[in-house]
Amino acid sequence: MSDVAVLTTVAPGSPPAFVSSPAPVAAEHAAGPARRIAVRTARAYWIIPIDSIVRISADDNYVVVRADREYRQKCTLDAFLARLDPARFVRVHRSHAVNVNAVREVAALGRGEFRLVLQDGTRVRTGRRFTATVTRALGLDG
Repeated sequence: MSDVAVLTTVAPGSPPAFVSSPAPVAAEHAAGPARRIAVRTARAYWIIPIDSIVRISADDNYVVVRADREYRQKCTLDAFLARLDPARFVRVHRSHAVNVNAVREVAALGRGEFRLVLQDGTRVRTGRRFTATVTRALGLDG
């Protein structure tokens, strides 16, 4: 059983294309969120376990997915986040989203801002616009 879309090449020299998956795979997706996600870089499609994603950042017209290494894909942060479970991946700044399971420390900075320390040691400052989202997602409102 597969938990990610099937990737195939249509003709020699043509770019890869996603094809429809078999019915059992579609039923598995209906039962819950995908466990892996395909990220298209300049030269390849990488299949990344969703659990390994620590954070996602915007960089001009690209997103940078930080997991076991960095992956760059040409799309917006909003478009990429739409492919992920909103209960697990939360936008915390106009340029950053984090995996809530990767947050190890939260420090209040005042004026509704926080500094998040992630499992890889990265520090991410939240934006005031996202205060309610961050406090709800991390259980800080209780």
